[in-house]
Amino acid sequence: MIDIGLPDGNGIEVISGLNRLDADMPILVISVMRSENILVEAIRAGAKGYVVKEDDEILIAKAIMQVLNKEYPISPSLARYLFRLAQSPNKIAELSDLTKQETAVLQNLAEGLTYQEAADSMGISISTIRTHIQKLYRKLNANSGPEAVAKAKASGII
Repeated sequence: MIDIGLPDGNGIEVISGLNRLDADMPILVISVMRSENILVEAIRAGAKGYVVKEDDEILIAKAIMQVLNKEYPISPSLARYLFRLAQSPNKIAELSDLTKQETAVLQNLAEGLTYQEAADSMGISISTIRTHIQKLYRKLNANSGPEAVAKAKASGII
C-alpha cells in the first residue's frame, strides 16, 4: 500500500521502482489525490489498484483483499474516468495535461532542435530538458521524441 503524496518523495517514482523489482507486486494506492492524471500515472508506473481515502472503510478493506488476490480494485469515482478515457482513446490531450514547459519542449523537438538547443532556447539546463522529456514520454505513452511529437500533433497539443 502506498500514498502518492509522500512527505519525502514521489509515490509514482516509488511505484515505478517497486514495479521494476517485481512486476507482479500487488501495489495498491490509497490516497486523498483523485486527479485523473495521477491515476493514469500510477497505473502506468505499476499500481494494481487505486482507492481514495474518502471511500468507505469496507470498500478500502475489500480493495486490499482484491489486490492481494490479483484483482484490480478502483474507486467508483475514478472508474468513471477510465471508462470515459477508454471510449475516447485518441484524446491524449485530456490525459496528458502538459505543462507550459513540456509543451515548449515538444514544440522545440518538433522544430528539429537538439536537446541542448532546446535547453538554450528555453534558458534551462539539459538535465531539466531530459526530465521534461521523460515526463512527456510517460504522459503521451511514447518511446521516442518523434513518437511524442507525432502524438502531440495528432491530438492538437502542438
